[in-house]
Amino acid sequence: MVTFKKVYFLTLILSLVKLLLAFITFSTNNLDFGSQVIGYDEISWQNSSLFFYENGLGFDAIKASFMQDNAFMNGGWPYMIGLFHNIFGAQYTNAIIVRIIIFFIAANSLYRLLLDKGHRKTSAIISVLFLSFYHPFLAADATYLRDDLIVYMIILLLRLSSVKSSLGALIAIPLFLVFTYFLVLTRPAGFLVFISLYLFYFRLFRVKHLFFLIPPFIAISVAGQNIFSYTWIFLSTYRPDLGQIAFLSLKYYFGPFPWNMYGVDSGYNPAWYFLTLSIILVSFIFKDFYYFLIKEWKTILALFFVGLFPYIISNQNLDAVGPRQFAMVGPFLFIILYCELITEFLLRLFKARTTTSLQQG
Repeated sequence: MVTFKKVYFLTLILSLVKLLLAFITFSTNNLDFGSQVIGYDEISWQNSSLFFYENGLGFDAIKASFMQDNAFMNGGWPYMIGLFHNIFGAQYTNAIIVRIIIFFIAANSLYRLLLDKGHRKTSAIISVLFLSFYHPFLAADATYLRDDLIVYMIILLLRLSSVKSSLGALIAIPLFLVFTYFLVLTRPAGFLVFISLYLFYFRLFRVKHLFFLIPPFIAISVAGQNIFSYTWIFLSTYRPDLGQIAFLSLKYYFGPFPWNMYGVDSGYNPAWYFLTLSIILVSFIFKDFYYFLIKEWKTILALFFVGLFPYIISNQNLDAVGPRQFAMVGPFLFIILYCELITEFLLRLFKARTTTSLQQG
C-alpha cells in the first residue's frame, strides 16, 4: 500500500535526482548569466530577473519592468527569481533551486489531486513519474525557461482550490492569490488551462470560489492593461486558415517527429519523442482510450482552445507551435488519456507473469 509518507519520500528522491541532473548540466556547460542551453529565451528571462535585483521588488519596479522586453510577463517567473536574487544574492543557481522546490510541492499536490479524482494509486504514481521526467521539463531544469513552472503553478492552484476546511482556507486563499499573480504574469494562457481543468476535469467549482477569482481579475484590469492590448493585437491581426489550423493542430499534438531532430541543436531528445509517439499510436488500438476521449471531451476541447489557439494566432508572425508550447498541457493530457491505460497494461502484465510463475512452480 502506498502511503502519503512513502509518496513524500518518493518525490523527495525524484527532486534530488532532478537537482543532481540539473547541476551536472550546469557544471558541464559552465552556465552563468549570459549563457544558454536551449535558446535565447533563457537569456531574456535571466536579464528580466536581474532587473528586479538591480531595481528592487516594489510596485514601481514592477511597472517599469512592464516597459522592458517581455512586457507584463516580467512580473511572473522573473520576479520570483528576482526575489531570491535579493535574498541570497544574484546567482544563476537560484533558478534551479526554486524550480526544484516548487516541483516537490507540485508533485505531492498532483498525487493528492489524482486520488481525490478517483485515480488508482498506481496511476497517480505513474503520473508523478511522468511529471518528473517529461523531457521538456527535465531539459529546462538547469535553465531560466519557465515551461515547467507554468504546469507546477497550475497544479498548485488546483490543489489550493480543493481545500475544504475553514482553517485550510485561511492559508489557501492568500497562497492562491500569490500563485495566480505569478501564473498570469508568467503566461496568461496558463490561467485559462487552470480554469479548464478546475471546471471540467477535477470539477472543483464551488460558488464561494467566485470570491477568490475577483482579486486576480481586478489585478489584471488595473496592472495588466498590456495583457488586453496584447490579446487585441492577436485577435485583430488574425486571419483564419482552416488548412493551417489543421496542420498546426497535428504539429502541436504529434510533432516534432523524432527523425527530424537529428543534427538539430534544440535540446530535444529523439528517444523521448519516439517513446511518447509510440504510446500515442499504440493507444489507438485500445477501446479504453476512446472511452476516456469521449468521457473527457469537454476538458480536451477546452485545453485545445486555451493551450493551442493563442499559438495558432501568433504563428502568423513566428513559428510558435512546438514541444515547449505543448508542454503547458502535455502532462494533463497524459493524465486524462494515457495514465490509466498504462496502469492497466502494467497490472495485467504483472498478473500474467505472476500466474505463469505459479504455474511453473
